[in-house]
Amino acid sequence: MYCKNFGFAAGNSNCDLYQKSLHRMATYPVEVVLLEHYGAAVGEESMTPFATAIQTAEDTRSAVENSYRLTGDVTKTTEESTRFVLVRSPDYLSRQGDYDHCDRADGQVHYKSTGRKGKELEIIMKVTLGPKNCLYPILTTLVGANVNGKPNYITIAHVGIMDYGSISLGMGKIHYTNAGIKENGCFSVNIPSVDMVKETDYCGIVSGKKTDKAKLFENFYGKLKTAPMIKQCPINMECKLIQIVDFPKHDIFIGEIVETYIEEDCVKDGVVDYGKVHPLYFSMDGPNYWKLGEPFAKAWHVGKELKKA
Repeated sequence: MYCKNFGFAAGNSNCDLYQKSLHRMATYPVEVVLLEHYGAAVGEESMTPFATAIQTAEDTRSAVENSYRLTGDVTKTTEESTRFVLVRSPDYLSRQGDYDHCDRADGQVHYKSTGRKGKELEIIMKVTLGPKNCLYPILTTLVGANVNGKPNYITIAHVGIMDYGSISLGMGKIHYTNAGIKENGCFSVNIPSVDMVKETDYCGIVSGKKTDKAKLFENFYGKLKTAPMIKQCPINMECKLIQIVDFPKHDIFIGEIVETYIEEDCVKDGVVDYGKVHPLYFSMDGPNYWKLGEPFAKAWHVGKELKKA
């Protein structure tokens, strides 16, 4: 719409009207263009927004139509079209004057634009996943317990640190190993290395009811006498059961660490060298196993740099 030296373009869901308004505005002599959130363009630069907007509108419309044709899903189409626009925005927006921080939302897509003249624009897009637990990848362990007088192991990644001397295990109530932990009042937590990935995965896909998984390993016992451990694992923690928390579908076993065993070449001056342990990590997405990366910053130290800023 053009009225007394002022032009207005309606940015709504009607692609036809929006494109027509942009083309019409581009024919008028314009000296100043006010860009919501991003400042203003003056003189010759004032024509740049129109050219950019026209091209973006045409490309976006094409992308939206193609996406909906392929998926037939309005939500996915909205998300993909929003990403399509955003990835084309930084180069133009970063050339503009100062602009204020802004938060926007489009359906399930949320993003923020921040930046200042002369600096690259940062655009962060976020989508909602619902109540999804994303504390992965997480350390993978082999939990050991005697069941009916025999050693048994199960692969468990839902292992937590309650405090420096206590461990929690989140184990489905259907698991065969649970009964042995309750019967003996103890268990072991064994940390396998990446070269044990096949054995570790196997212990998580077969049940001790039908399979003697202990045959895969060289077993040993420690102070508690009934918490079997695996010699091939670089680290073993022997735990005394101190509490069970009852969840609808899970037993949460909390144990006190009684003793920790570790291969000599994986420790120096009492400090564990996890680079030599090569622990195994599990991610529910996939699902996949991951390897440990390298240390890149000193904990409780690197943050002090911000105090000086």
